[in-house]
Amino acid sequence: MDNYHLKTQFNMKSALFAFFTFSLMFTSCQVEPCSYSKTRFLKSYDKLVEKASEADRKVSDKAWKKDDKKFQQFAVDCYEAHGDDMSLGEKRDFWINAVRYLFYRYGWSIISELQDPNTQNEIINVVRKNAMEALDGVDDLMKVIKDELGNKKWKNLFDDIKNRANEIGE
Repeated sequence: MDNYHLKTQFNMKSALFAFFTFSLMFTSCQVEPCSYSKTRFLKSYDKLVEKASEADRKVSDKAWKKDDKKFQQFAVDCYEAHGDDMSLGEKRDFWINAVRYLFYRYGWSIISELQDPNTQNEIINVVRKNAMEALDGVDDLMKVIKDELGNKKWKNLFDDIKNRANEIGE
């Protein structure tokens, strides 16, 4: 082989080696939410719930699919991995946020689903069971929803006032 072909062959091997090394490093750096520390896991979970509370999407919006998958992973797999390390207050906050997420995800219909012991939705069953334990029953669970609804109504009221003031100013 001549010198040109040897250099080309060497460059291709170097490029392939670099590609595989980069691929290995990239995939090893991707961390599942459950393998985070408890603190990082709870922060990621809180961000997801906050994102849901700010989302202005219909129940049927396909964008929920990705968030629902994350939520289910947090509420089932990750909670199981970190639940023993969580204080009672952290557990209570976790399940309050789960109810908040479901409220923003499904709206009013979540109330009847959470009260129905025969619901077929697995994640709603998980949330209801754990939230009722953390919140001392259905009454506390419904109070969380009412409080969230109240906060949403106040926020909507202030947004309406702000919008009307902007319209008047224009």
